[in-house]
Amino acid sequence: MVNVYIVSGFLGAGKTTFIKKFLRSLSNGKSVILENEFGETSVDGDFIRDKGYDVVDIPEGCICCNLRIDFTDGIMNILENMNPNNIIIEPTGLGVLSEILKILDGKEFKHRCIIKNIITLVDGENYLEQKEVFGEFFKDQIINAKNVIISKSHKISRDTLVEIVESFEELNVKGNILSEDLESCEDEFFKGFIDSKEEELKNFENSILGEHSKEGQREIENFTSIAFEVKKKYSREELYKKLSILKQYDIGNIFRAKGIVKAKANIESMSQSLEFDYVNGNYEIRESKIEATPKICVIGENLNKNRIKIIFNPIEINRMKR
Repeated sequence: MVNVYIVSGFLGAGKTTFIKKFLRSLSNGKSVILENEFGETSVDGDFIRDKGYDVVDIPEGCICCNLRIDFTDGIMNILENMNPNNIIIEPTGLGVLSEILKILDGKEFKHRCIIKNIITLVDGENYLEQKEVFGEFFKDQIINAKNVIISKSHKISRDTLVEIVESFEELNVKGNILSEDLESCEDEFFKGFIDSKEEELKNFENSILGEHSKEGQREIENFTSIAFEVKKKYSREELYKKLSILKQYDIGNIFRAKGIVKAKANIESMSQSLEFDYVNGNYEIRESKIEATPKICVIGENLNKNRIKIIFNPIEINRMKR
């Protein structure tokens, strides 16, 4: 039986950070990551490949709707051709978790895979604001988790943390709720997610598969994404200015953006690239040594896709006008 770990989570909650550290804790053979990227090009996959792991991408859309067949084929391809001991499934930040569980409970995989853990990550800094927007979709990911991790908890007050925990407890009385800063967690923390008692997890799965998937799917039908390559090199200051423009309402309601761009030469830094994360108007930039095609993915509502491309690729647009 192949061990399956599902690492779900809301936009910007830290799934990729969790997976990179969790993979270091898995010492029982080969691990393959199945990533469902909401966009035309995978950004997260490159960050994980850079660590030497195999990543299978399912681009565009979300598992809950038109990608059911592609997701099934992706799992089957991994089982038949890659001979893994572990499969880590990272759904898009807009994936409906209950649909994934239904697929894995089907006849194709029921006797070949065993779900060892179901982990949902929540961005503590933005959860209370985001839950008003995502509604039933948020409920689906909380209800169907064996472990709920509140990330970025060091950035919020104790009162806010208590409010978040209480809202989770109303939805999921069987799951574990943890509050952690993933960046500072030691390896022992991640080893704790490797194994769950099979009987306990099976009973948990049977008790949570409900009707939330259809409601959650309706919540995200209006979401779109844009993903594109970036040729221009940026300094940290220039990239900050570009990210600040994403707050403007005339380019759409942007919930999440993530990317990597080439860095301008800097005497004080030897980094070749800059990574960035943008969540609900908050953003951070990190130096990176990852060698990957510079690209950006943006997720939101009513996106002005041409305007967003122009923001990050001004040289290309100017050439087109000549």
